[in-house]
Amino acid sequence: MSRGYNKVILGGNLTRDPELRYTTSKMAVVTMSLATNRAVKQKDGTWKNEADFHRVKVWGKQAEACKRYLSKGAPVFVEGRLSTSSYEDKSGQKRWATEVVANEVIFSPMNKKNDNTSSDLGPLSDVELAIDDIDEDEGNVDIPF
Repeated sequence: MSRGYNKVILGGNLTRDPELRYTTSKMAVVTMSLATNRAVKQKDGTWKNEADFHRVKVWGKQAEACKRYLSKGAPVFVEGRLSTSSYEDKSGQKRWATEVVANEVIFSPMNKKNDNTSSDLGPLSDVELAIDDIDEDEGNVDIPF
């Protein structure tokens, strides 16, 4: 195999508001923290919910849209790749950090911070349409985030 394959797909909820900054070349970049939950069977046969936390980086206009429309607790679907970098901490030890670099972030316009703003994010995706069509009274809908 001459090429590797690096693809990540996550669905979860934001643990804090997206943090927007700009590079020296005026490129927008957002950093978000995404929590994904999973059920783990314990030795005694009971189930326990556990969470994994993922650092996500989003670039360009998509980053600005994330900052504008998302906030802590929002459900988000992220597709991207893993990126690992190294750095030296204050004591001089080499550390490694892995994050998801998003190619696509999908969220529902229902999650807008400000309902007075119009969405310029384009047509709704299938996931967004599915979220919009959920009848909350049914309660048995299993969404992956």
